Amino acid sequence: MNKQLQKILSPVKEWDSAVILYENMFDNQIAFYYPKGHETSLMKRIDIKHLKFVKDTIKKYKLKLRIRYRGLSTDTYKRDPSYIHMNNATSFAVYER
Repeated sequence: MNKQLQKILSPVKEWDSAVILYENMFDNQIAFYYPKGHETSLMKRIDIKHLKFVKDTIKKYKLKLRIRYRGLSTDTYKRDPSYIHMNNATSFAVYER
């Protein structure tokens, strides 16, 4: 495990859950961004096309993780800054429960 990943996982309570998800993401070469030091997510800016894989992984291993959808407002959809519907999301982030 690299140093950056160890630094991110050090404050994580459900450490095993995070490691399982990271390993599956690496094995399937799914791109994501690490959070900055003050952010609470485990991984962010995951393309919405990988949502089914991440949901299946969380369900398969019974991980205590939560998905939050991210995206921009459009001409037909004006969103609250802290919330977006899954149907209009362009990416998502994963958090601890």
